[in-house]
Amino acid sequence: MLLKSLKLNNIRSYNNQEIHFPAGSVLLSGDIGAGKSTILQSIEYSLFGSRHKTGEALLRNGENSGSIELNFMIDGKDVVIKRVLKRSTSTAPKESSDIRNAGNAKNEIKQAAGYIIIDGLKSELTPVELKSKVFELLQYPREMVSKSRDLIYRYTVYTPQEEMKQILQEDKDTRLDTLRKVFGIDKYKRVRENSSILVRYLRELNAQYSGEVLDLDEKIRQKTEFEQQKDALKEKLSLLEPILNSLKSRIEQKKNILQQLEQKLTELTLLRKNHAIIDTKINEKSLQQRNTLNEINLLDKSIALVEQKLKTIESELTTVEIAHYQQYLGKIKEIEQELQQKELSYQEFSTKHTKSKIESASLNARMQAIKERQLLLENKLNILPEKETKLAELKRLLGSKDEFAQKIIEQERQFNNSNVKIKELEVNKANSEKLKNQISQLNNCPVCKQEVSETHKHDVVTEEEGKIVNLINELSAVMEEREKLQNELANNKRHLESMQKQELLMQAINSELKALAEFAVEKATNSELLNALNAKINLLNPNIMQDKELLKHKEEVDQLRLLIKKINGYALRENEKNNLLNLINDKKSARLSLENTKHAIEAELKKLADDKKIAEEKLALNSEDEKQYAAERALLEQHYSQERMQELTVIALRKEAESIEKSILLLAKEIERKNNVKQKISKINELNNWLQEYFITLTEIMERHVMLKLYHEFNELFVRWFDILIEDETMSTRLDDEFTPIIEQNGYEISFENLSGGERTACALAYRLALNKTINDVMSRIKTKDLIILDEPTDGFSNEQLDKVRDVLEQLNMKQVIIVSHESKVESFVNSVVRIEKREHISCVV
Repeated sequence: MLLKSLKLNNIRSYNNQEIHFPAGSVLLSGDIGAGKSTILQSIEYSLFGSRHKTGEALLRNGENSGSIELNFMIDGKDVVIKRVLKRSTSTAPKESSDIRNAGNAKNEIKQAAGYIIIDGLKSELTPVELKSKVFELLQYPREMVSKSRDLIYRYTVYTPQEEMKQILQEDKDTRLDTLRKVFGIDKYKRVRENSSILVRYLRELNAQYSGEVLDLDEKIRQKTEFEQQKDALKEKLSLLEPILNSLKSRIEQKKNILQQLEQKLTELTLLRKNHAIIDTKINEKSLQQRNTLNEINLLDKSIALVEQKLKTIESELTTVEIAHYQQYLGKIKEIEQELQQKELSYQEFSTKHTKSKIESASLNARMQAIKERQLLLENKLNILPEKETKLAELKRLLGSKDEFAQKIIEQERQFNNSNVKIKELEVNKANSEKLKNQISQLNNCPVCKQEVSETHKHDVVTEEEGKIVNLINELSAVMEEREKLQNELANNKRHLESMQKQELLMQAINSELKALAEFAVEKATNSELLNALNAKINLLNPNIMQDKELLKHKEEVDQLRLLIKKINGYALRENEKNNLLNLINDKKSARLSLENTKHAIEAELKKLADDKKIAEEKLALNSEDEKQYAAERALLEQHYSQERMQELTVIALRKEAESIEKSILLLAKEIERKNNVKQKISKINELNNWLQEYFITLTEIMERHVMLKLYHEFNELFVRWFDILIEDETMSTRLDDEFTPIIEQNGYEISFENLSGGERTACALAYRLALNKTINDVMSRIKTKDLIILDEPTDGFSNEQLDKVRDVLEQLNMKQVIIVSHESKVESFVNSVVRIEKREHISCVV
C-alpha cells in the first residue's frame, strides 16, 4: 500500500486542501499547530472511520459538514476512499412541558454514507461497510472489524507521538495482552480463560449432580418396601370381596319386602294427612270463635268508655258558657283581623322606639370619638410654627447646591483626563523601553536582512533614552497635578453629601407640614360634624320618651289573643262531642255483625267433629303394618351399615394400592434419572481431568512456542536498532520473557523512566520499529508492509542520533516513509518535503 494524495474539506484547520505523497521518504514540516497531526489522523480516519470522538474532533468548528478523500495504490489497484462528516442538532422535545429544555440541545457529529472507487468502479457504502471493505483490501484479520481500535495499523503503520512510549510504560500484563492482540495469538489466552470457566462450570455441575444422587440407595430401598406392601394389600382384598357380595344379596331381599309394605303405608299416610287437615280446620275455627268472642267483649268495653267520655264533656260546659261563646263563633274572623291590625300597629311603634334608642346611642359614641380626635389634632398642630422656621433655614443653605454639583462634575472630568494622559505616557515609555531593548539585541534588519551597525544602534538607543527621560518628567508632573485634583474632589464630594442629607431633611419637613395642613382641615371638618350630630340627637329624643303608649298597645293585643284562644277551645269540645256520638253508633253496628259470625262458626265446628271420628276409626285398622315396616326398615339399615363399612375398607385398600403403585412408578423414574446423572458425573470428571491435565497445559505450551519464536526476532531487531540509535558502550539493552526492555548501564539495571528524554525516545523508536518488522513478518498477507508513518520520532535527539535515524530508515527498506518532525536536519536525508503553514487560522501546503 502506497499513499498518493489526501483531500481535506472543512477538517480542523483545513478549509479545502489537497496533499500529495510521493514515493520514498517524505517529511511533513511545519510549526507547532500548523496542522501536521491532522493529516495523519485524517489518513487513519479515512481508512477505518470514527474511533471514539475522532469524528467530533476532526470537523471544523462552525461548519455543518466536511469530508476526507484518500487516494492510494494497493496490489496494482488505484483506490479512492471518501468519508463524510455531518453535524446535526438533536431533535427538540415534543412535549410542551419540555420546551424550556430545547435550548440545551447539543450538536452531534455523525458519519454519513461514503464511497470507495477501485480502478474506476465506484461503490456507495455505509461507514461500517467501508471499514469492512478496507480490511478486505489490507488483508487484515476479519475478526478485528468490530474492534474499536485498529491495532495492526497502529503498531505497523502509524503510532501517534503520545502513544510511542505508552506501551513501554504500561504494566507487563497490559503490554502482553496488547502484543497478543497485535500478533493475533490472543486466542490462546481466550481459550485458556474459556477453559477455566468451563472447568469451574463442570465442578459446579459435578457438585450439583453429586447432591442429586446421594439418596439413590435410599430410593431403591423405598421401592422394594412399596412393592412388598402392594402384594399384602392384594391378599386382603381377595378375602373381603366375597363378604361384600353376600351383604349385597341380603339387602336386595329386604328391599323387596319393604316395597310391599310401603304401598300399605302410603294409604296410611293419606289417612293421617286427612286426619291432620281436619284437626287443623277444627283448631282454626276454634281460634276464630275465641277471637270473635274477644272482639265482642272489647267492643262492649269500648262503647262504655266512649259513653263515659261523652258524659264528661257534656258536664264541663254550662248553659251560660255555651250561650256566651256561641255569640262569638260567627265573629271569629273579624276578631282575628282586629288582632292582626293591633299587632301590626304595636310592632311598628316598638320598632320605631327601639331604632331611635339605637341610633341615639350610636350618635353619642361617634361624637365621643370625634372629640378625642380633636384633642389629638390640637396637640399635633402646636409644632407647626417651629417646622416652618426650620424649613426656611434649610432653603437658604441649599440655594448653591446645583452650582456646587456642577463644579464636582468638571473636576471629575479633569481627573479622568489626567488618568488617560498618564496611561498614554506609560504606554509611550514602555514602547520606547521595548524598542531600546530590541535595538540593543538586533544583529540584522528584519526587512532588508542587512547587518545593523553599532553606531546606528547607539544613536537609536540614545534617542529613545532621551524620550524616556522626558516621558518620566511629564508623567511625574501629571501625576502630581492628578493627586492635587483628587484631594479637592474628595473634599467637595464630602460637602455635597452633607448638602444632600440636609435636602433629605428638608423633604421630610415638607412632608410633615403637608400632613399638619391636612390635620387643620380635618379639625375644622370635625367641628362641623359635631354640630350636625348634636342636632340629630335632639330630633330623636321625642321618640325615646313614649314608653307608656307602647305598654298600652301591648295590653290590647294580649286581651284579643286570650279571647280568640277561649273561642277556639269551645269549638274544639263541640267537635269532639259530635265525633264521640258517631263512634258509638259505628261500634254498635260492628258488634251486631260479630254476633252473626259467631253462630256460623259453631255450626262448622260440629260438622268437623263428625269427620274426625270417622278418620280415627280407619287409622286404628292399619297401625300394625306400620310397626312391621319399622322393624324391616331397621334391619335393612343395619345391612346397609355393614355394607358401607365393608365398601369403605375395600375402597381404602384399593386407594392405598393405587398410591403405592404411583409411588413405585415415581421411584422407578427417579432411580432411572439418578442413574443417568451418575453416568453424567463420570463423563464430567473425565472431561474435567482432560481439560486440566492436558488441554490447558497444551495451549500454554503452544502460546509459549509462538511467543518464543516472536521473542527472538523481536529482541534481535530491538537490540540492533537501539545500539544504532544510542552509541554508548556503557549502555546495553534486551527484552525479557515478558517483552519488557531491560536497560543496563555499567552493569547496573536502570528503569525506562530514569532515561534522558532523547534516550527514552530512542528506546521507544527501536521498540516501535522492531514491533513493526516482527508483525509484518508474522502476518505475511497484510498489505501495509511498504508504508510506515513516524510522528515526531526524534524528539530530544542529538545531532549524532539524527544521523543514525538515516541508517535505521535505510535498513527498514520501506517504499514509502512519512515523517513528521520539527528537526531541520531531517530534511537532508528524505526524498521529499511537504511544508505546512497556517495563515489566518487556515492550514495550507506551501
